[in-house]
Amino acid sequence: MFFHTHTGDAPWTVVKSDDKKRARLNCIRHFLSHLDYPGKDPRVAHAADPLIVGDPTAMLTGEERDTLRF
Repeated sequence: MFFHTHTGDAPWTVVKSDDKKRARLNCIRHFLSHLDYPGKDPRVAHAADPLIVGDPTAMLTGEERDTLRF
């Protein structure tokens, strides 16, 4: 059921949060890198770590991904 809510109009973003501090910092980086705002500095607002933040199909493996399909 939840798998069908990940669409092109409303995509999911998975944040692995085993390390809360790194998860929070990368979540902020993800938002800042995707939003346009005045004075945006690409050296500061760079992309998040792809091992921590990403698309659910890339982040989830094996059994985790299979459970989303039901």
